[in-house]
Amino acid sequence: GAVREFDFRTTNVVGTFGETGQMTAPVALAFDAESVLYVADQDGTVQIFDGASGLLKRTFGDVTAAGEEVTSLLFAPDTGNLLVVDGRAAQPLREYDIGTAALVGAYGATASIGQAVDATFLGDLGDALLVADASGDVIECAADGTACAPFGSAGPLLAPGGPTAIEINPSAAYVPESAVLIADRVSAYVVACTIDGSACDVFGDTEGQDSEYLDVLFAPVTTPTPDTTTTTISTTTTTLPSN
Repeated sequence: GAVREFDFRTTNVVGTFGETGQMTAPVALAFDAESVLYVADQDGTVQIFDGASGLLKRTFGDVTAAGEEVTSLLFAPDTGNLLVVDGRAAQPLREYDIGTAALVGAYGATASIGQAVDATFLGDLGDALLVADASGDVIECAADGTACAPFGSAGPLLAPGGPTAIEINPSAAYVPESAVLIADRVSAYVVACTIDGSACDVFGDTEGQDSEYLDVLFAPVTTPTPDTTTTTISTTTTTLPSN
């Protein structure tokens, strides 16, 4: 019933993050552009916490009605509005006004997606929204949620009821063949695709691990510091007295 904080360097548990321990059963969380943390509880209540201290700022509002649930949160790039991914069948991504928490409505044409379970924006890699569809596909839409269509060749590698999560590789420029990764719990592997979905394949050794892959994410990108040797040359000048 809390958001747990770990030291990413030592992996040691720090403890409950700020005041999130007052929640019943957190199911999704996301940071906005200002590093403010939004956390959805199982009952659909979204609360806002200071991203550094974890102190409760305010309650955003209730983002579910009867028969609805939350599996993921993200923010629309143009408006900054909160988008709620619903794990129920035939539920669109729902858009909520970031200032008033009022329901704006279905996000674009996402109501056409069979069962959205996770979503992500391509960000710097392109102006598009990718949605993992539990029916066994990935759907690509424009950033405003319109013009939705199957994402490249990902579908044939995904099982019905399989997709659970989708993530963009922050190092996609170096490994373009693994720019987009999709976790599949039924096939028991992770699918990797190029940024346009034209080429997809099973990612590395994820197949055959007897695992139900429920989520996928990347460790922080670090830049190695090269070993540098500095050589200092000292010059001594001796002045001889003149005769």
